[in-house]
Amino acid sequence: MAIKKVTFNDIFMTEEPVDGKCSAEFTSINAGGNGQECLQLIEGMDKVASRLETRRYAAMMGATTELRKEEGITFAEDKGKLYLAMSAIERGMEDGKKGGVENDAYDIGGSNDIKLDGYNKCGGVYQLDVAANAEIGSEYVATNISGLIQGIPAYTGYGPESTIQKNPEAFDNAQNKCHIDSLANPDNVTYMSGHNTLIIGEDTGSGHQNDVIWAYDFDKETLTRIQTTPYGAETTSPYWYPNINGWAYLMSVVQHPYGESDRDMSTNTGENRAYTGYVGPFPAKAE
Repeated sequence: MAIKKVTFNDIFMTEEPVDGKCSAEFTSINAGGNGQECLQLIEGMDKVASRLETRRYAAMMGATTELRKEEGITFAEDKGKLYLAMSAIERGMEDGKKGGVENDAYDIGGSNDIKLDGYNKCGGVYQLDVAANAEIGSEYVATNISGLIQGIPAYTGYGPESTIQKNPEAFDNAQNKCHIDSLANPDNVTYMSGHNTLIIGEDTGSGHQNDVIWAYDFDKETLTRIQTTPYGAETTSPYWYPNINGWAYLMSVVQHPYGESDRDMSTNTGENRAYTGYVGPFPAKAE
């Protein structure tokens, strides 16, 4: 028996919006950069939609879907907080704008829950308080979201002019469009329990020429560069193992050196291989 491939039209019925509105039988959403859509779920396709069209389905259920390039997430149980990497802060997160210019394409027809005045193509990390919610029936429900730390635009077009801080002359080039002493397109995050430290790994193109892994110290509220990658690489999979036989380890991966930029600088003698390693051991501490 042939296996049927499920298509968009198997899940939803659609209609074109009229003057920015949908008829009563359809739900108006704006999710995933598709602009306004009028959707009606076909009977019996709830579970399929939740798996194959998660963002559209979530928007239809009333969820906020305006986050731009959300990436890694980690839970700090001792703080009761989630930490979420946002690779860029723009478009749907702005209020009726794109890169600071009037543009309603990312808000029209949606809930427009996020209404930031500015934008930041260097991205940042957000924090969400987590608590029990009897109505939802879970001990782990995010109740709010706020900014923890952002990158610093260093080039025109990466943020409002008032936020731009030029790099030192040696790093003032088109491959360091975010300031070298702060984040550029954070990707993966992990929480070092027992050390009150958040690890933030970058996956950036022209934000930083060398992608960085940072340690954010919650006590001092400081950001420290603890690892950099070769040109054209990205950091992946930073992960904290709090206790392996009494010791803790921080894992790290360097992916595709010279793969995204600076290809002409590779000597092609094996230095463009990926690397996996760890930092440690640290004495395990109570979580």
